[in-house]
Amino acid sequence: MLGVRADLGSKKLSVETFLHALYLSAGGASWVGHTHAVSVNQILCSCLGAEPFLEHVFPDAVVVCGTRPAVVPYVAPGFALATSVQAELHRYRGEHGRPPKLLLMVNHRPVALGATPQEVLNVMLMADKWARILWGTYALGGPRCLPPGETEHVDRRLDEVVRRRELLRGEDR
Repeated sequence: MLGVRADLGSKKLSVETFLHALYLSAGGASWVGHTHAVSVNQILCSCLGAEPFLEHVFPDAVVVCGTRPAVVPYVAPGFALATSVQAELHRYRGEHGRPPKLLLMVNHRPVALGATPQEVLNVMLMADKWARILWGTYALGGPRCLPPGETEHVDRRLDEVVRRRELLRGEDR
């Protein structure tokens, strides 16, 4: 389960303030989930980095997290990281024609980007599930990725498009 901590009374500014502005502008998000999910970080901090997340191993991750996450190599927090994130968001949108739902920062954390708080929660929970499934696959010889073209097929299927809309509203249980 993901842990959450919030201190609404805190006035301390984050070194990552620029990042949050980027997520809401260049990232096309209305809501952002900035977490340090242990399950995902176990992979992002391994010698594999974000590589295991570049191919899907099950359809639900496609529906919730999109066809591919955006990835930023490790950069120390601050302005340099914000510049790297901005470049990746721009590259991703140019390549995919839409903003990412999941941004993976190697050696740092996952970030969920969405239109609603429910979508951000869904993306983060799916990233956690995806990481746990990947861990299990490595214990049994490694992941078996979806066949070529299947990720795009799942992403365009009408029933999955409808399901994605329902998930935005929290209706798919």
